[in-house]
Amino acid sequence: KDKTINSDILSDEKLQLITGQIFIGQGVLVAHQIGLFKLICNRSMTVQNIATHMRLNHRAIQALISCASALDLVELTNKSYQLSALGKKYLDEKKAEYYGDVLDLLIQESDIMDFSSIKKAILTNKPQINEGKDLFENDDSLSNTNNFIKALHQKSFKPAFFWTNKLDLSNHKKFIDIGGGSGIHTIAACLNNPNLKGLVCDRKSVLPFTVKYINDFNLKERIKVAELDMWKNEFTLCDVHFFGDIFHDWSRSKCLFLAKKSFH
Repeated sequence: KDKTINSDILSDEKLQLITGQIFIGQGVLVAHQIGLFKLICNRSMTVQNIATHMRLNHRAIQALISCASALDLVELTNKSYQLSALGKKYLDEKKAEYYGDVLDLLIQESDIMDFSSIKKAILTNKPQINEGKDLFENDDSLSNTNNFIKALHQKSFKPAFFWTNKLDLSNHKKFIDIGGGSGIHTIAACLNNPNLKGLVCDRKSVLPFTVKYINDFNLKERIKVAELDMWKNEFTLCDVHFFGDIFHDWSRSKCLFLAKKSFH
């Protein structure tokens, strides 16, 4: 027997996980959309009870439960299922960290997760979201919708409060968020630094959403908004220019253009 063969190294477990997760992610989106997580958010139910309540086949519900369990969103206790600690934190609509808006956007734009769409993105080096058009080219684009702003707000919520706790901004006075969307990074920076004032800059169509989030955190006296075309307008002088979810959208040359504007 060849002693160099290690059964653990040659195990197909990782490949099984990779191929399985292609379906698991989609299953979680289905579970979210049909209200499974909402149903078991604050109670524990058996698979049969869930199936009866939702008027679906027992096997179908078991499949969705298995997908959610594989990602630690659901847990089994005494033959009944409920949201796990992770699920309760991010799938409860009443929690500030609620991630459902991100899942809703993925469902809305599900075409971008299709194999042919991903392949086309690679072969053409162009994003396929928004039907392959510039996501920010006009007021009617996806990036100006409430669903898009909400999803990015929730996606950035925890990271915003994490990095602003790690990076000391106590000696800075003015924080400018370029293309800030909901303004969550500015909001977190100001909440963690009482002497800091912020300015969230974005397109005119986005700013009404920004103002709402700022008001929700009672920061309208410290955070203002301003219309900005980051390609045409000069950046205001301040202590900090912040770019969040910006550079990955553009080519290296355009990213350097923005960085140089900020530097100067």
